[in-house]
Amino acid sequence: MLLILLACGPGFEETTTRFPTPLDGGGLDTPIEELPEPEDTGPWRSGVVEPDPPPGLMFNEVMSNNRSAWSPVPGEMPDWIELFNPTVSSVPLARVAVKDRSGSVWYGSAGELLPGGYYILYADGQDTGDHTPFGLGAAGDELVLYVDGLAVDRIALGELPDDVSWARFPDGGSWDVTIDVTPGDTNGMVASETLDPADNLWGTKLVHRVDITLDAATMARMGRNWVDGGFALDGVNFDPVNMRLRGSMTYVPISGKASFKVDLNDFFDTDYRGVEAFNILNMYWEASLAREYIGYHIFREMGVPACRNAYTELWVNDEYYGLYLLSELYDDVFLDSFYGDQDGFMLWEPESGDFTTSAGSWDCEEEPCDASKVTPIAEILERHTSTDADIAEMEVYLDLENALWEIAIEGAIDQWDGYCAVHNYRVAYNPATELVQLIPSSLDLTFGAYSGYTMDLYTCSGKLLSFCLNNTACAERYETILLDLADYLENGEIDVLQDTLFALSEPYMAADEPRDQYTYTTYVSHHDTLRGILADLPANIRAAVAAR
Repeated sequence: MLLILLACGPGFEETTTRFPTPLDGGGLDTPIEELPEPEDTGPWRSGVVEPDPPPGLMFNEVMSNNRSAWSPVPGEMPDWIELFNPTVSSVPLARVAVKDRSGSVWYGSAGELLPGGYYILYADGQDTGDHTPFGLGAAGDELVLYVDGLAVDRIALGELPDDVSWARFPDGGSWDVTIDVTPGDTNGMVASETLDPADNLWGTKLVHRVDITLDAATMARMGRNWVDGGFALDGVNFDPVNMRLRGSMTYVPISGKASFKVDLNDFFDTDYRGVEAFNILNMYWEASLAREYIGYHIFREMGVPACRNAYTELWVNDEYYGLYLLSELYDDVFLDSFYGDQDGFMLWEPESGDFTTSAGSWDCEEEPCDASKVTPIAEILERHTSTDADIAEMEVYLDLENALWEIAIEGAIDQWDGYCAVHNYRVAYNPATELVQLIPSSLDLTFGAYSGYTMDLYTCSGKLLSFCLNNTACAERYETILLDLADYLENGEIDVLQDTLFALSEPYMAADEPRDQYTYTTYVSHHDTLRGILADLPANIRAAVAAR
């Protein structure tokens, strides 16, 4: 009987289970026969063995390196093991045991595992109730599941990055790795498309919740200076962290719907899904609460480095402040996420200045910043010529394709406060290509949110556009980019995105909370206006190109 269970029981259909790891692009091959064979009686206290085969319980999800993926108790982030009952009968937990590679055993507690149900074991070494006497090795471990002293499932765990779990898809099916962790719930049908835990933070999957805690003295002096406070994101607590109010034209004091900048990593080596700092933006200038998100999305879809975003509720000292945009900070984590993990990145914020101003005076955001990476670009622009040789020389130092896409999108979305205003943008040096790139910033004033819709694709105070347009081949290249942008905007993807953003934000705006600076009626009206702008944009771009 024992041999039949090992050959045919749940989890033993194959002799090899492959767990891909994103670290090396390969995987961990773990032949089942190389795992320790369980004893005939197993870790069974009473020695009683049921006459019938034991129920086919199984491991369904395991996380061995929980840094910030799930916090069942505020401030605690244990590793966990999820058991699943695929049968039609309840199974008393007293019949269940789990053993790890060291030989330590968790013996089942009171209660039962219902049909189709899940049971979470906290692998934290506490050895009480649903807490196992062992932890899980982040570099690898082995688990065996017993019912009535007989092995019914086992798994060999390979090393994975933080906040990535092993899970069966669908429940009880084949093993895969995922960032879509679901402790105590169904795993769904397929694993996540990526294994970057930050991808679960950004996007339209859900509206997050941020809780900020400040004492009375800190509240009284809260402003643009950094202060200490408590911060929790989706129930994962970080205390203390550094934070301050942010914004220029969007600045609102703490008594109103203020914007925040939060640094999780100032006091301790901590992060949330790999992200160390956030902007929490009040979307002050636009009632649709969608323009900023859509603008950054277009940049990223067209290959221009740009921050990722998500909606979040904000609570300060348990007082609701409203719906905000949780936004990625431009820092080393952003650079690694977009370009890949490598050394040698540089990042500047020119503030009010073009390439022809001294890069040595720019604000260096990722040190060390070497101005010599930018100086040749300024020297070429200062010649006031755009020969083919000038263009070719420029492309030794500047990613011209990136720059033209960045400028084209700025013009299309009416980003009047960006590079073409030589004000809000970033300059990055990519060590992999040894080229400088433009990065957009501060998109809260786009699509006519502040100035009215005044799309201008051929006027730019930044000198890069005129440098290109004064060369026939480069001007044609820019025209091709504009027409490709029009094609993208016409494919319907942005319409779906706006519908999704409206569905996410509408319940919050319908409540007409007192801190919201816009009424629900204004919110709906601005969404309608934005739909009209986006619908007309492809034709307007093509008309501007034709008129040129």
